[in-house]
Parts: sequence; C-alpha cells; structure tokens
Amino acid sequence: MWTRKFSILAICSILIISGCSDENPFEPDSSSPADPPGTLSAFHFPTTEGCSWQYELVDGNYTFTRKVAGTRYISSYNTRGMESDADFPVSDLAWLDQLYQIYGAPVRTSYFTKDLDSYTEYAVELWVEYWDDTLYQKIIPKRVLWSFPLEADKEWIVLKSYTVPEVMYTRKVISTGEVLTVPAGTFRDVFYVEEYTSIAGFSDDEQIPAKYWLAPDVGVIKYEYFDFLIGITTTCELIEFSKGN
Repeated sequence: MWTRKFSILAICSILIISGCSDENPFEPDSSSPADPPGTLSAFHFPTTEGCSWQYELVDGNYTFTRKVAGTRYISSYNTRGMESDADFPVSDLAWLDQLYQIYGAPVRTSYFTKDLDSYTEYAVELWVEYWDDTLYQKIIPKRVLWSFPLEADKEWIVLKSYTVPEVMYTRKVISTGEVLTVPAGTFRDVFYVEEYTSIAGFSDDEQIPAKYWLAPDVGVIKYEYFDFLIGITTTCELIEFSKGN
C-alpha cells in the first residue's frame, strides 16, 4: 500500500514539475471567468498563436506588425515567439532594445511565457544586416513585462541588474477604466501603466521612459517611450488587431 501511495505521489510530482516548465496560455474562451471590475487577468491578455497587432508610428508615416508565431525551448521553459517586422525599437521594453539598435541590430523576435501570474520574456533574436541573419541573445535576468492581475496602484519589478551601476526598472498601474481612441477604434476599461527607471547611487529621482495603454482582450493599444538615440518621444498606436487560433 505504501509503495502504491508513493508511486501516485511521485507521478503527481512529475506532472506538477512538468506543468511548471511548459507555458499554459490561459487564453480567453467561452468558459473563461469574467475579470472583476478594474482588473485585467492573464485570461484576457491575448497571446495565442497567430495573434497580430498592426501599429502606426504617430507623425512618422510608418507601420509595423507584431505577431505571435512559433515556439522555442529556453531554460526549461517552452516559450512562444513574438515576431516584429519593424526596423527600430518597438517591443514591450523598448528602452533595452535601443541598446541593440545602437549596433544596427533591431529585435525581430522575442520569446516569452505567460501564466496566471505574469508575462515574462527570456530571449530575443536580433536581425544583423551584415550577416543577413538573426543573432540569438538570452536575456539575463529575465524581464517580467506584465504582472497579473493588473489593477490600480499595482507595482512590480520588471528587471533589476546587479552590476554597477545597479539599474532597476519597475512598472505601475496608474489608472483603470479609461476611454481611449486610436486608429483601431475606441476602447473602454483601458489600463494606463507607467514604467520607471532608477539607478542606485546616482539619484533618488525616478525617470519615466515609457507609458502603456492596454485594453482587455486586445493588449497594448498605445505606447510611447523616450528614444534616447534621437532625443524625442516616440508614440505608437494600434491600427488593427487580429485574434489568433
């Protein structure tokens, strides 16, 4: 009897460990629970295969598309790919991707997982024109772009470096329930999120390099960030969203 119980426990443990290493997409469907007012759960943050977002650069006469496509096994996680056809920083953490842009290597694919707690990026592929090919780059440490559920005043650490100078990036939900109109239409119950940068030992003042607006069941409908390469604020707005499979 003891052996049988042990075997059952062992099997359950293996299943739990295996479940933790694979992405559970938690995508919305007819059985997904409704979010309490003023919150946004992982269920209503779409990341299924084939989901695509087309954005336009405000006052820039430029459009680009981001699309969920493919998978890759990274650090014991089965991650999904977020592809982009843009040739400048346009990801959910554009300030870091500007570093790659300095060397003429825009991010073409980022790899992420999503579960009930977070949307986390683990790696990126950079397009290197000189090689006419992509360069894989693992992100150390990983960056937690979204922490679920989103709700007013929620704040979390996106990424923290432990080398000198120590830089920490955090995000905070400033407001919920906003109404915002972009080329893709008018959205309600929009979440407004600010991103902060702080450098240990340099200043107690936090900078706000990026701002994001998210709509339930759509994702990011608008975002802006300070482009330190050209010294201006870049704003992108959603033109069209297509649901995945």
